[in-house]
Amino acid sequence: DGARIERDQAKDFIQQSLIKSRKKPSKELEEKSRLLKENPELYQLYKDLVVGNIITAEEFWANRSNVLTSPSNQSIGVSPEFLNQYLRRIRKAFGSSDQDGQSVASSNAQLLQQFNHQSYVILHSGEKRNSEKDQNESVTTNDKKKIKLREAVSYDELQGKDASVGSKLALKNTQVYAQGPTAPMQDTTMLSHSDIEAASSDLQSQLKDWSANLVQCISSEAACKAVNDLSPNGALMKSVLQVNLTQSVNQSLQDDLKKHYFALAELLRHFWSCFPVQTKGLEEKVERMANAILKYKSSNLHRFRISLNDEHSHLADHLLEMINIAIQKYKGWQDRQRNIRVK
Repeated sequence: DGARIERDQAKDFIQQSLIKSRKKPSKELEEKSRLLKENPELYQLYKDLVVGNIITAEEFWANRSNVLTSPSNQSIGVSPEFLNQYLRRIRKAFGSSDQDGQSVASSNAQLLQQFNHQSYVILHSGEKRNSEKDQNESVTTNDKKKIKLREAVSYDELQGKDASVGSKLALKNTQVYAQGPTAPMQDTTMLSHSDIEAASSDLQSQLKDWSANLVQCISSEAACKAVNDLSPNGALMKSVLQVNLTQSVNQSLQDDLKKHYFALAELLRHFWSCFPVQTKGLEEKVERMANAILKYKSSNLHRFRISLNDEHSHLADHLLEMINIAIQKYKGWQDRQRNIRVK
C-alpha cells in the first residue's frame, strides 16, 4: 500500500509538472500576427481568402515564408528544466534512508534506475527522430530540385496526347544529323569564272538604272505633322476627353477594386504555379485552386459587380477576363486528363 501511494504521488507530480512545463507555441504564430497587424492590406486579404473559406491558412502563408523573420518548425514539448525538477523531487521525497530502512532504499534505487532508463529512451528516440528528419529533408530537397528542373524544361502545352518516350537514336554519322537534310541540286553544272563576272555585271547595270516609285507616299514633313496632330493634346485630339481613374472613381470604390485585385492575384498565383501539372500533389492543388477561383467569382466578385452602377460596370471586366482565362486553362487540362485515362 505504501509503495502504491508513493507511485500515485509520483504519477500525479509528473502530470502536473508536464502541464506547467509545456512550452509556448513557436514564435511563428506571433510573427504572422504581427505581420497582419502592421499590414492592413495583408490583413484584409487574409480575411477575404482565409476567413472567407476560399483557401486555407497554410496555402495563404505558403508564398510568404520569406517575410517571416523567425520561422520555427520545432514541435511543442517540455522544458529541459522539467527533468531536473523531476529528479530533485524524487530525491527529496524518496531519498531519505531512515524512513523505512533497507526497503525504502531498495525502492528508491529501483525508481531511480527506471527513471534513468526512461531518460535514455527519450533522448535516444529524440536523436533518432532528428536523424530521420534530416534524411527526409535531404531526400525532399533533392526531389524538389528534380521537380523544378523538369518543370523548367517541359511544357504541358507542347506535349502531344500520344507523347511517349521513344527509343534512343543510333546515329552512324552525327554530322549529317546535325546539319539536317539537304535538297538535291537540280543542275550540277559548274559555273565558270566568266559566267560569274557576266552575271555580276548584268546585276550592276540593272541597279544603276533603278529608282524608287514613291508617288503615293507623303513627304517626311507631312508625316511628322500628322503624328503630332494625332498625339495627345494635338490639333486633332482637342475634343477627346481624357479622364483619370482617380478623378472619376471615388476613394471607397478604388479601395474595393484594389482589394479584389489583391485577392484574385493571390488565387491566380497559386493556380498558375501548378503548371505544368506533373505530380499528384499538383493535381490536387490545381483542382482546389480552380474551385477556389470559381467560389470567389460567384461570391465576392459577384457582390462587387452588383454594387457597381452602369457608369462603373466596366471596372470588373478585367477581373472576369483573368478568371475566364484561368478556368479555360483548367478545363483544357481536365480534357487532357480524361483522354489519358480513356487510353
